[in-house]
Amino acid sequence: MRRRRALGTVAIIVIGVVVIAVAAAVAIELASTRTTTTGTLGPITAAAKAIDAKGNYVSNATLKIGDELKLSVTVTNGSVPIAVHMIYNGIVYSDHAWNVNATHYNYIIDSGPADKTDLGVNAAYAVVAFQDGTQLRTNNVTLTVTG
Repeated sequence: MRRRRALGTVAIIVIGVVVIAVAAAVAIELASTRTTTTGTLGPITAAAKAIDAKGNYVSNATLKIGDELKLSVTVTNGSVPIAVHMIYNGIVYSDHAWNVNATHYNYIIDSGPADKTDLGVNAAYAVVAFQDGTQLRTNNVTLTVTG
């Protein structure tokens, strides 16, 4: 009788250990897919467009001194961007916090009015940081500033 009870107790302990191990493996797998920006969304993209003086989203904008230097940055719906900054004519500008609840998946970076230092053809792009630590660089756009 004691032997039967001991075997029953060992079987229960073994089953309990197996159930705990399987639950831990499932929890680890779920946690790892939740924290990646590519999880169930597929590839995450970040794209830039210049905004011309008329408010059009374009790849190449021609602006005059005094026009706003604006860059539109769009990321994949469902991703979790947390910050974005612009690189304009080789100069890295400061980060802007990206709150998806406020701006959704499009962020407009407004660098203020173009001045004499912006004259000529200027390349611009953005770098987006995501919640999981991933960073993506957008495509280049061209902002040509004339007098």
